[in-house]
Amino acid sequence: MLSEVEQLQTSIDHVSHKVEGSRETQKKRLQDEEEDQDSDLSACDCWVQCCAPDCRKWRKLQPLTDLSALPEDWTCQLNPDRTRSVCAASEESCSEGEEVWSSLVPGALVWAQQPGYPWWPAIVEKDPDTKSFRQFKKKTDLDPCRYHVTYLGEPVSRAWVTSSKIQPYTHLDQSRAVTSKSQESYRKKLSEAVTMAARAHKASLKTRLSMFGWLTRTISDRESSEDTDIAVLSGDSWCWSVRGDKTTNPVMQHLPAKYICVSSEFVKVRLRVENGKVYFQ
Repeated sequence: MLSEVEQLQTSIDHVSHKVEGSRETQKKRLQDEEEDQDSDLSACDCWVQCCAPDCRKWRKLQPLTDLSALPEDWTCQLNPDRTRSVCAASEESCSEGEEVWSSLVPGALVWAQQPGYPWWPAIVEKDPDTKSFRQFKKKTDLDPCRYHVTYLGEPVSRAWVTSSKIQPYTHLDQSRAVTSKSQESYRKKLSEAVTMAARAHKASLKTRLSMFGWLTRTISDRESSEDTDIAVLSGDSWCWSVRGDKTTNPVMQHLPAKYICVSSEFVKVRLRVENGKVYFQ
């Protein structure tokens, strides 16, 4: 029969392998999702119209251009393609395909609002369930009626938001995000979200999706939770934090009561590891 220490060691090994396997699966899913996002961005032809009254030509931009960040008074002179950076240059022909009138693409930084909440920083991103980031009322419509966004700040959340409740990030600021007294309680969380948005604002579309997307942040939250189960404190000391009780966590079944001290929602046990063996401290 295994001693209590040996049973605990077995439980630690079992959970460690389970956590590592879960992380590998999550990282593979994240890698696949990033490849899909890259493919979508690269396949999208981005066009912008010169606002000069005597021009009004459409200019084709690079696939990874953040259209929502372009100035409203954009002119040909701002075109990075030097062969078409003057209004006198001819307009490129447009290839046949789906035509959508929108400045929002995956990775675009926006303000989005849902009923009862302030305007909130978010990034446009594909719904992991439907694999789309915009919806139309009718197939013949050119203007999307809803976008899928991932909100910045904590906790990570996502939603489909009507187009009228989405604005480019440069069109609003934190001082105007709270629109009623009932929303005042959200100011602290909003401030944290704006801080995250400031970091996202400096990044490219691809980097935003990689750093602040739904799947990345969800996996990060899960890993943080898993890391509370086994954490290395020093060279040969471990702290074992267990969620739940004897009915929900098998490790609890092997812990002598005298070694357990209850702290908040966790049960913590200090252990020492020598030559691969676990000793209570």
